[in-house]
Amino acid sequence: MSQKNVYIEELQEQLDKWNAEIDKLEARTNEVETDDKLALQEHIKVLREKT
Repeated sequence: MSQKNVYIEELQEQLDKWNAEIDKLEARTNEVETDDKLALQEHIKVLREKT
């Protein structure tokens, strides 16, 4: 496997980890008050756009 492919694979693994963490955060938004929930959902949206 070329160095480039190894690097791409490593980056994809990191993105997958971050997406899993975002999924956990999103699941936890159901446990908070409505005002806080809206703010958290906005932060999650921004995080998803970055990944």
